[in-house]
Amino acid sequence: MRGEVINVPLRLLKQAAQTQTGIKTLTCAIMVSCRYVNRLVYNPTVAKFMDIFHVSKPTAIKYRKMIMESCLFSYDKKNGTLYVNSFKSTEKRDFGRHFKSADDYCVKVPVDICNMKLGIAVKVLRKLLMKHLVSWNQRKESLNKHQFNCEAPAVGPKPIKLREFASYIGMSKSSSCRYMKEIVLKGEVHESEVVMEAVSFTDSRITIEEYRNKYPEDYIFSMPSYYYHGNWYWRILGRRYTLEDSEWSRFQHVIYDHKKRKSTIYGHTTNDPFDGTDYHDNFYGKGRIY
Repeated sequence: MRGEVINVPLRLLKQAAQTQTGIKTLTCAIMVSCRYVNRLVYNPTVAKFMDIFHVSKPTAIKYRKMIMESCLFSYDKKNGTLYVNSFKSTEKRDFGRHFKSADDYCVKVPVDICNMKLGIAVKVLRKLLMKHLVSWNQRKESLNKHQFNCEAPAVGPKPIKLREFASYIGMSKSSSCRYMKEIVLKGEVHESEVVMEAVSFTDSRITIEEYRNKYPEDYIFSMPSYYYHGNWYWRILGRRYTLEDSEWSRFQHVIYDHKKRKSTIYGHTTNDPFDGTDYHDNFYGKGRIY
């Protein structure tokens, strides 16, 4: 299973991350899908859940009840089997030339996540969400910079606050700070120094209160500036984060049944020496589509 991944729609992951129950239930569904290719658990007893999720008996009892009530799972009482429902979107869109298909923007989760403890697996998913926020911000800024200019952006992406990460993954500011430090130490994301902006040249308390009301989500403080000469009030904008090149492949737009589209439109065969649309199918053979 080394190197194999499973495609999980980001819309599902972002929605589940807003609650503890949601992210843990989704993690259980992913771990079952990675462990069993047919996504079936026969005779789902507490002992079996202890083995799958690597948890204690009281924890397994709690998660068994949570799983049975979740819409991500279907339980067949007659056969005594538990099934993980498909993650794929059912809504179809037009992709040109009379071709309709469902699609999702997915994150590639390593299949080895099934060998981890449940708590560590939840942490891995939250870190992937944080990386996605970095990649989305970096891509958006790059597109805006290049819209009317052929030169590459020199400043970098827009600064992101820890509060934004915390809201995105459904955790506290301190937890998002700890997660980001671990990601940066591994070299998966690069961060800059704190980005600040001068807002006022005065020591009047009235002025600083006005600026705190103007920027309620920013931290305003007083600090001397050698460039502007004098004592200025500054606001913290956050840090600039950039994703490591090797991490970009973790996020990909998946068009389901795209091979069928290629065979009907382009006459694609397995013996074709070259196919200009191969980049659409990077998820085939490199990720399970559920």
